[in-house]
Amino acid sequence: MAPKVRAKSVRSCADATEPTKPQPPNWPPLAPLVPANQLHIETLHTDQILIIRNLFTSKLCKDYVSFLSSLRLMTTPTKAKRDEATRVNDRFQIDDALFAQRLWDKTALRQLVEQYADQSAWKGDVLGLNPNIRVYRYRPGQFFGQHYDESNRVLFGPNKTPGRTTWTLLIYLTTCEGGETAFYPEPKRKDKVHEPIEVRMEVGMALLHNHDDCMLHEGKEVKSGEKWVLRSDLVVSSSDFFLSKSRELYEYKGKAKATITMHRTLSIRSRKKDQKDAPSHTFSFGTLRGISKAELAKKLYKLIKTENYVIDAYDNAGRERLSIASQLSDWGESTNDDAISDISDKLGVILSEIGEQEELFAQNLEDYRNILKQIRNTEQSVQPSRDQKAKISDEIQKLKYKEPTSPKLPTLEQELVRAEAQNLVAEAQLTNITRQKIKEAYDLHFAATIERAEKQIILAKYGRRLLNLLDDTPVVPGDNRPQFTGAADAIQVLADAEQDLQQWQPNLEPIHTNASGLGANLMPLDDATTTVLEVEQRELAQHVANAAESPGSQHKQAEDHQGKHLEGAVAS
Repeated sequence: MAPKVRAKSVRSCADATEPTKPQPPNWPPLAPLVPANQLHIETLHTDQILIIRNLFTSKLCKDYVSFLSSLRLMTTPTKAKRDEATRVNDRFQIDDALFAQRLWDKTALRQLVEQYADQSAWKGDVLGLNPNIRVYRYRPGQFFGQHYDESNRVLFGPNKTPGRTTWTLLIYLTTCEGGETAFYPEPKRKDKVHEPIEVRMEVGMALLHNHDDCMLHEGKEVKSGEKWVLRSDLVVSSSDFFLSKSRELYEYKGKAKATITMHRTLSIRSRKKDQKDAPSHTFSFGTLRGISKAELAKKLYKLIKTENYVIDAYDNAGRERLSIASQLSDWGESTNDDAISDISDKLGVILSEIGEQEELFAQNLEDYRNILKQIRNTEQSVQPSRDQKAKISDEIQKLKYKEPTSPKLPTLEQELVRAEAQNLVAEAQLTNITRQKIKEAYDLHFAATIERAEKQIILAKYGRRLLNLLDDTPVVPGDNRPQFTGAADAIQVLADAEQDLQQWQPNLEPIHTNASGLGANLMPLDDATTTVLEVEQRELAQHVANAAESPGSQHKQAEDHQGKHLEGAVAS
């Protein structure tokens, strides 16, 4: 006799005590308000920054500041976590779908968004506002460092419609000295630098900025007064987004099916050589100076952003698989066939477990994506040293051309030596962290892929075993089928499947790493390397001292020291 085990069922689940959620506050009424026909959306930067003046009246802002002051605000940590911008402020956060709906319906926001001329700017059909409501208070000395906002997945409304956030909504409730929200557009040309776009606060003004394709921005330091901000996001339907992505992928496969087959090419880069529209390489001074700040981390930033869409797709696939499992179980019960009812219910359990593996895989991909962000952040931090070295080098070349005997030349050459030394360290740190983290990230990615595949294979095998318990022998009209006797065996199949999943162990080829000797400063910990760095620093200090004592020999010494750094860079 099969051992007694507790059967899993899609139709019923054990009662569980959910953790107590914080109760939403009793928000003040959203009145008085300016009528929607007296308001409009102003564009500060096309497809990126929009404002609505007087969305809240000054009286409503005063009422809300008075009310929000009574809430228990939490001060953010003074030390930011890894891969987070520095933020110093007080905040309150609550999930309140009812207030988000009131803010969307009662104010002019909904009407203005729905009547906006370019509906494609919202990146989908707007469902409403994110129920994740946040309140920020900045006092003198507090700020929010440069950062990017990211799109988040949301199950919107009572029907749990899949959605995602695309635009950040900030409503300013006060004004103060400082505290501007500054945006930094990426230059379209390497030789052109855009001035920051600073949005100064106005009482009751709403700021909308696109975080689906986010622009680098910051909340500047408050000098005096208090800055109060009410925050939410626009939520759009994600179904259209994933459908369009699927169509793009289908069309791409149809056009380039031969080129993406693995045995036809050993590198996806070879496809780029065949593109007729690819611009030919041209020489420019930008080639000598390296890529600009926006370009250095741009490719990896795009990859990280695209991975977010992939994670969203796997997450949605897992939830849909759970829904299908429940529907299969309900359908089987409605057939009034004991065998179909029992087997369909057990198949639903198998399918729901497969769906959970998709969600687990999405979580692992999120961890892998966070590791890639560490490389991106290091790339961004290296760019200033490259820019400084290039700037000084350009100044020297211009001065040699215009004034070969200028007394500024020795000073600039000393500065170039220092800049080269700093850049050598920065470049070494970049290559160290890049090699370490690329192995760490894709080790996690491929391990998660193997785990998902092997566990789903286990589940699929037991699903096929369940099918063998169903007798499909044809019957003639009037005959009754034999009573179903496989219920206990079906339960045992689920028990065996659960046991195999619990006993599963990864059997992976180890990824070898020598990064254990990497210190907190992203440089090797061995004594030899430390000694070399110390010697280099002493040589640089001695060079500066000698240059100060012998002005006539500054030019020659600077050239000699510069050559040593370049020789060391090539050797390394």
